[in-house]
Amino acid sequence: MPEANRPSRHAHGRSEVLLRPGVVPELAKAKQQLADNTARLRRAVNLSQEHLAERAGLHVKHVQRIERGDANPTLTTLIGVAVALEVSLPELLTSDPLGAPDEFNGDADAIDDTATAPPRSP
Repeated sequence: MPEANRPSRHAHGRSEVLLRPGVVPELAKAKQQLADNTARLRRAVNLSQEHLAERAGLHVKHVQRIERGDANPTLTTLIGVAVALEVSLPELLTSDPLGAPDEFNGDADAIDDTATAPPRSP
């Protein structure tokens, strides 16, 4: 099998998993996005790493690893961090949680707020 198509081995906790080619760069990108968002959102609500850890039920070292991009947090951990930061999971994990177009420049006049929902049936 050519080297480029061979699965790569990566440690995950105490076990090792095989990842398809192309997954490793996406995993690294996702971990860095999580790291950046966690630190940014934590600072936005004036929480120390210690306070975030306490609110999320984590050890401060785990929060530090998440913010460095060194952790592979479980879904339970991600939900705990999101709840502690009072954000949605998509907001914690993505660079564009609301799906705003890339070209949006913050101009409120560019938003069409004239659309309304259809009336509800009684």
